[in-house]
Amino acid sequence: MIAGFEDRRLAVNGQEIACSTGGSGPAILLLHGFPQTRALWAKVAPGLAERFTVVAADLRGYGASSKPAGAEHYTFRHMGADQFALMSALGHEHFHLVGHDRGGRTAHRMALDDGDRLLSLTLMDIVPTHHLLSHLDRRVAAAYYHWFFLAQPAPFPEDMILADPDRFFHSCLLGWGGAQIADFAADQLAAYRAAWRDPATVGAMCDDYRAALRYDFDLDAADLGRRVACPALVLYGATGAMARAYDVPGTWAGRLAAMRAEAIPGGHFFIDTAPEATLAAHRTWARLLDPASPLKARLAFRDGHLDGFALHQHHPSSWVAGDDCYLEDLFVAETARGTGTGRALLDDLICLARATGWHRLYWHTDEGNARARALYDSFTKSDGHIRYRLRL
Repeated sequence: MIAGFEDRRLAVNGQEIACSTGGSGPAILLLHGFPQTRALWAKVAPGLAERFTVVAADLRGYGASSKPAGAEHYTFRHMGADQFALMSALGHEHFHLVGHDRGGRTAHRMALDDGDRLLSLTLMDIVPTHHLLSHLDRRVAAAYYHWFFLAQPAPFPEDMILADPDRFFHSCLLGWGGAQIADFAADQLAAYRAAWRDPATVGAMCDDYRAALRYDFDLDAADLGRRVACPALVLYGATGAMARAYDVPGTWAGRLAAMRAEAIPGGHFFIDTAPEATLAAHRTWARLLDPASPLKARLAFRDGHLDGFALHQHHPSSWVAGDDCYLEDLFVAETARGTGTGRALLDDLICLARATGWHRLYWHTDEGNARARALYDSFTKSDGHIRYRLRL
């Protein structure tokens, strides 16, 4: 399933949950979405295994996991309980959590139900379930029609799909961001096809979407005032249906207390089509969360919202006896610009540098960024150096 990983199937929470495990380090759980399986992570998981103990699992109803009949068994709460039980069985009480599509919705529910177990949360190309259904417009309805088709009473959608499952599911893979079938690796595509040709899997997928309308919307409505406390990363396809219809980071701003967002080249299935960019985003995120990493972040919050951050690292200097501190990135959210957040982050980092005994703080900016330069000039004048950068 995933090169170098061990395939397993564990009895947990009254289900049989299939997973692939590999690597060493802090635990990270990867959850796929519709209409895929844990094979989704085949090009990403080995890279993550260099730093993490990776668990890639099939959701209930998908892939090689068990498939109970009935929509009442497919709430994101039930799916999440499976995954919590799986990680406990594997000896991981605390872990990083990554979810794409339905896996992302399951991950969000897990963070709401037992967020103390999560070291971080990564949500990939989704907007909140309640927001999508309560702010539905014609663009989203046209692109995501399958939400309502699959939710129709059995066996109508099942019979329609099983008449030609490849045709239906290929239309899903290609319809949410302009991918081509050649963009999907042959071995991963073969795994997806083997799963969705199984009538039990098709029935389970339909029950998954029935559950979203019958149960999950109300469960999420009850939690509208809550925020996930752990560090959160929101990744989304730059040209996908969600990015075209929504301000994806904006939909999560009130639900995630400490959020960073990044667009990845491609559409909804950017993990398949841009695995290197996906992995690079996770590696940066992992370095920020790793206490042993030299790359650190200072965060600015206002009323529970993350307004900005300063990424920095210190290093020995050949010019002075002590260390220098390099400010790699100073970011302020668009909604927080003009509020003094950038100045507060610089003041904070200067205080940290002085308290730590670093000798100098330095950074770069684009010469045409007049707004940033006005801020920086109020602290110190440019030293006139020109930066050269050679990509290797």
